[in-house]
Formats: sequence, C-alpha cells, structure tokens
Amino acid sequence: MVKMKALKTKKMMVLFIAGIVLGLAGGLYCYFFFQFWTHKDSSGFKALKEFKGGHIKAHLGRQILVHKDFYPMLNQLDTLAEENNVKILITSSYRYADKKISNQVVRPAKTSNHLAGYAIDLNIKYKWKLFESVDLRPENLENLSVPVQEFIQALRYNANIRWGGDFNTPDPVHVDIPLNKTDMERWKQYHNSCFFDYANAKPKWRAWINNLFKRL
Repeated sequence: MVKMKALKTKKMMVLFIAGIVLGLAGGLYCYFFFQFWTHKDSSGFKALKEFKGGHIKAHLGRQILVHKDFYPMLNQLDTLAEENNVKILITSSYRYADKKISNQVVRPAKTSNHLAGYAIDLNIKYKWKLFESVDLRPENLENLSVPVQEFIQALRYNANIRWGGDFNTPDPVHVDIPLNKTDMERWKQYHNSCFFDYANAKPKWRAWINNLFKRL
C-alpha cells in the first residue's frame, strides 16, 4: 500500500513538472513567435485589413493590419521579396493613435501614414542575418548582401511608394504611400475609419472561444 502511494505521488510529481515545462515552452513560443493576445478580430472591419503573405511576417507573430487600399502594395512587396530571395519582418503596420512607440528610429509625425494604415516599418532577413535600421542606412547599402541591396533598389524604383531611407531625415525601415502629402482630406477619412475599426474590435482570441463553443 505504501509503495502504491509512493508511485502515485511520484507519477503526480512527474505530471506536474511536465505540465510546468510544457506551459513554459508554450508561453515562450507564443511570446517570440505568436503574440495572439495582441490580435484583433478583423471580421467586422470596414477599412482595415489583415495581411498574410508568404515572404512577409510580423515581428513576434503580431498582426499585420493596413488600410484595405494599401493592401495591394504589400502584395507587391511580398512579390519583390520572393524575387530577391529575402524575407520581410514587419515591426509596425497600422498604428493606433493612442499607442506608444518604442525603439523608434525617428520621431513619429502627428499625421503619420501609419495612423491611416498606409505605412509599414520593416526589417529585412537574408539567410540567417536580420538587417535592421542601422544596417539599412543609405550610406551603408553597398556593404549589404546583394539580394538585400537589390530589394532596396526595387523599392526605390517603384513609383507608387516611398522608401524612408531617401527622406531628408532617413528612416530606412519605413515604407509608405505618401497619402499625408498628396491628399490630406483622404488621410483624415482613412485615419478616422481605421481608428473606428480598431477601437471597436474585440480581441481575436474571444472570437476563437465563441466559435469553439458554437461547435460544441
């Protein structure tokens, strides 16, 4: 009887430790690769749209949100990335007006195109190397891997978008369509519609739970 209790206690301890290890591993994976708690349920959006691409991923597995009219530009970037054998890691897409920005390269403008869903910030990955703002400075381009150089040049040759490295104050991780320069009224409309979408959206995980209960 004593031996049976000891075996049962040992089994419970093993299961307890295994649960902790699995929980810790799952938590670390989600933190670094899939921060699902930051995702919004996009099913009711009117202006914003969630992007998913083969060569474009989000930093820490966050959500990529842009205005629906900017979405085709991300498809073009995804194609350019594929053609140049690089991967794109997006660190910022639509920026909710109340959100505080960390590790910013330049001071955000009050009429930033991020606020209208018309801009992204990106890093470029080639093989195992991640090229960030310091690497992507215009004066350093000739020192980069050739595929990264060619991707940047492809951005520059695209007449529809701007690469931030060419700004008067370089912001080499930034890519946008200059809506805030060409059509301020439309910028205001898009800013308001994106803000409304995001402010009224529920967390995506709630939608997952609701769908799960509907199936049960």
